[in-house]
Amino acid sequence: MASCCWSRSDHYCNYIETSAQDGSRCPGVAFPTSLCALKYQRGNRPLLKRLSAARTNDATGIQVTTHHVPRSAGEPATPLLVCERIRSSGVRPVLFWMHGGGYVLDRPQQDMTFIERLLARFDIVVATVDYRLAPDHPYPAPLDDCHAALSWVVDHAENLGVDTTRVMIGGQSAGGGLAAALVQRTVDQGPAKPIFQVLIYPMLDAMTVARKDDGGTGNFIWTSSSNRYV
Repeated sequence: MASCCWSRSDHYCNYIETSAQDGSRCPGVAFPTSLCALKYQRGNRPLLKRLSAARTNDATGIQVTTHHVPRSAGEPATPLLVCERIRSSGVRPVLFWMHGGGYVLDRPQQDMTFIERLLARFDIVVATVDYRLAPDHPYPAPLDDCHAALSWVVDHAENLGVDTTRVMIGGQSAGGGLAAALVQRTVDQGPAKPIFQVLIYPMLDAMTVARKDDGGTGNFIWTSSSNRYV
């Protein structure tokens, strides 16, 4: 797997779009060095949202269809991106995926390189949801969006070519925390029994909120004050 530029110890990326060490596209968003000092506060969110959208969908060999999952009356629908191979056919497993971003920023498009690599290896369907973000939409709104979108996928399984007996749920960072919660809710309430969960450095708790220091490990981009904010 390519090594993301964020793993390099000598410097952070200086450009919005960058390359990994092997020359491939960075799977995430590379923030300018100046952003390292930014606090996750309401005033900074428009800038952070624009930066998180910098990695757009330019993947080749896959097709992405945007659906809209209804919410309650009077509320806008939840966007849901369904990704699959262009020449894919038949009934396939589905990975229901949730992006990261500390519950406060980012969009599904940020993970398109990761999804492209998955689809290059596996003939599956990847459904990734554009859930609502805190602090404007606190818990349980993001989890409700994810559960409703997964239910929509199961309800439309025949049209999507999805095997509802092979449902996988996953996410990274905040998406990993949502994935863990969604698996628990799905096991209890349906609409399907997941066979696999993928939790990539999941944001599962806020244990650092009470800490006033970094415990000698260093003060990095996501701090205890960031956790207090979200």
